[in-house]
Amino acid sequence: MPSDLTNSIDCIILTFGRVSASDPLAGLCAYLLWVGGSGRTDWQVTVRRTLEFMLALVQTGPRPSEESCQGVPRPVRDAAAHLKQRWSRLPLPRVGVAELAVAAHVSRGYLNRLFREIFGLSASVALEHLRCSRAEVLLTRTDLTIAAIAHQCGYADVTHFSHRFGGLYGIQPSRYRMVPNQSPSVLDEPGVLRLSRLVWD
Repeated sequence: MPSDLTNSIDCIILTFGRVSASDPLAGLCAYLLWVGGSGRTDWQVTVRRTLEFMLALVQTGPRPSEESCQGVPRPVRDAAAHLKQRWSRLPLPRVGVAELAVAAHVSRGYLNRLFREIFGLSASVALEHLRCSRAEVLLTRTDLTIAAIAHQCGYADVTHFSHRFGGLYGIQPSRYRMVPNQSPSVLDEPGVLRLSRLVWD
């Protein structure tokens, strides 16, 4: 598949993440990647038309971000906006709670309290879950090595990534890749899903 099409599709996948009833575009992206590797002679025309349609949808909406912001205090919105800016492209840079607190103009303790109230997680745990949600996408939708995924998601090395991912999911990244439809997702947690929409929608 030409790199411009692959890059566009990967961009949409990273924007929308895991497939769900409220998120059909990621499923279309996965299908287009499959079509590109299927050997069909007409795949380029099909992929390009569908991709143009999908890009138009991404640009014109509807998008769930406004709904996601309802009832979210200003400091949390500011922290999410900062994270959105910092994590707008891969590899994800390391972002700590102190940095988010500065961006939100509040103390770390107060930001953590707000995160627990809104998302059910401390800010540091929420950041870990969001990084792992990107890893889910890369594991199931790309051919990147585990080491490359660790780097793209901001982990120091593959050992650290495997340890953190395995501790959170109860399954190693390589195994997760083999059984994606039967594996858990951090986005199954409503708080993580809500935060992911604030950051990546």
